[in-house]
Amino acid sequence: MSASRYEIKFVLNELAHSHFCNWMHLHALCKKKFPNRFVNSIYFDDKDFNSVRDNLSGISNRKKRRLRWYLDPSSSMNSAPVFEQKIKLARLGKKQLISLPNLPLNINQIPMDQIFRKLKEEIPSSDPLFFEYLIPTLHVSYLRQYYENFLGLRVTIDQDIGFKSNFSSSLSLSAHRTISYKSYIVELKFDPALKSAVNDLLRPLGLTPTRHSKYLTGLSMFGQAQYI
Repeated sequence: MSASRYEIKFVLNELAHSHFCNWMHLHALCKKKFPNRFVNSIYFDDKDFNSVRDNLSGISNRKKRRLRWYLDPSSSMNSAPVFEQKIKLARLGKKQLISLPNLPLNINQIPMDQIFRKLKEEIPSSDPLFFEYLIPTLHVSYLRQYYENFLGLRVTIDQDIGFKSNFSSSLSLSAHRTISYKSYIVELKFDPALKSAVNDLLRPLGLTPTRHSKYLTGLSMFGQAQYI
């Protein structure tokens, strides 16, 4: 399990994104940490969308479950998929990760019912109902940039965001319709010990952090949640 960390988000248009990048390079002194890559996630929820309800209600202790993999733009190769349980405790977040070595890498070409069946075979769970009430609800993809500064402040910038939902169990992910989302999603991640230093860095930025969930945004674009 990963250590707890602060996570602060900004939702930016083109102009605000340019302003943020200037701050990131000139004031926060962030440098490129990793090459860009495409992030893919399939989110899971129960039929009553209780993960959505918890988020909209502002419940501080909540969980999201997703299958995640990465695409290298230079090679067009997918990484091995990983099942994540993202745990949110107020403004702190951490992840539990489960490797899935037997899940095929060409996951975009596999029917949804086969993906789900493979997950049930691969993921150990002490809860016998774990996959009895979970269903795939949303696929999210985006291009992510990675930066970090000398303090250990990590910054990610997500763009070219696309959503897929209303899944047919017999169709692959690539066969489903994509809805595009034009904003940039910026996230700052840092150890709780850096809170004061990061606050000082953020002061001249002049942007207001906001709660934002790609999961809720995507569902709202398909009419499955009300989210502003």
